Amino acid sequence: MHCMAPAAPKIAEPLGAFACEAKHHHRTQNVRQSVWRAEPGEEILAAQPATAIPVTLTQTEAMGLTLMIEAATAAALAPALARASLVAAAAAVAASCLTHPILWAIYWDATHLFGALTTPALEAAIIATETLAYRAVATPRWDEAALLSLLVNAASWGAGEALYALG
Repeated sequence: MHCMAPAAPKIAEPLGAFACEAKHHHRTQNVRQSVWRAEPGEEILAAQPATAIPVTLTQTEAMGLTLMIEAATAAALAPALARASLVAAAAAVAASCLTHPILWAIYWDATHLFGALTTPALEAAIIATETLAYRAVATPRWDEAALLSLLVNAASWGAGEALYALG
């Protein structure tokens, strides 16, 4: 994937932030990018937008934040299901270590396929995938595994939305 900033973007509103890999001459480096909407329905990439400052995270920062939020949420929910908090937190970490890097690798390409439905489509796939980890590690019941996955991912998504809203 190749990320370039436009010369003089018109900035109307931030859509979110992500880091992507820019490949130049067979070398890869992480580049912080933000998705911005210049006009209704038009998204552009801006390395340094002219107005407003979005929350941007590197993949490592986002992964660390995801692990903290999801492990803490799983640990907090586990007693309500009569499950061990530490085991539920371990399942959250294992699940996110699998799905998070894959999400970052495919997100930009998925936006071309799913458009505005990218986040819901990928979140549904992540919840389904992470349900397997919760079932394998934290609980013998599929309904509990699915509930944990849904609630833990909702907490993580909500925290991300709150970060973007706070700027």
